[in-house]
Amino acid sequence: MPRRVLLILFLLLCVLEVKAQRIAVSTNVVDWAILAPNAEIEVSVDQHNTVALGASVAPWNVNSKYSLSKLTISPEYKYWFTSPYFGHFLGAGVEYAAYDLYWNSSKYSGNAFSAGIMYGYSIIISQKWNIVPHIALGGICDIRSGVPIAFYPAVTKLGINFQMVLR
Repeated sequence: MPRRVLLILFLLLCVLEVKAQRIAVSTNVVDWAILAPNAEIEVSVDQHNTVALGASVAPWNVNSKYSLSKLTISPEYKYWFTSPYFGHFLGAGVEYAAYDLYWNSSKYSGNAFSAGIMYGYSIIISQKWNIVPHIALGGICDIRSGVPIAFYPAVTKLGINFQMVLR
């Protein structure tokens, strides 16, 4: 019985802590350009820092010659120079992607991991809405059949997010 009471108290404290935080949800229009529905949730952890988790999926099969299927998961950390969701930020992020691409007679299938350093700027367009262009530079490791086949420097993230800040 005391364990249950402690668990309930702990959960209540967690909920109370989360209520004080600001949360934002966003979507990246660059992913929408390749018809990949996506979403990201971002939580401020203090006066200058946020953490985010994003995901996108593209389950498209155009015909027997052309197909793109991908699933990405991307956690991120951002340091905001003024306050969260306003102005310039620097960040770091990693991403996992599972993909299948058919183009004419070529097939590319595998997993990829990337990591990069990000810069962006949040443009406030109303009390709750922002536009956030951002870019990340880093490296990508492509893995096919369980074997790393390539590692190369790359733009690991490029986007223009439409963001809604929930207060």
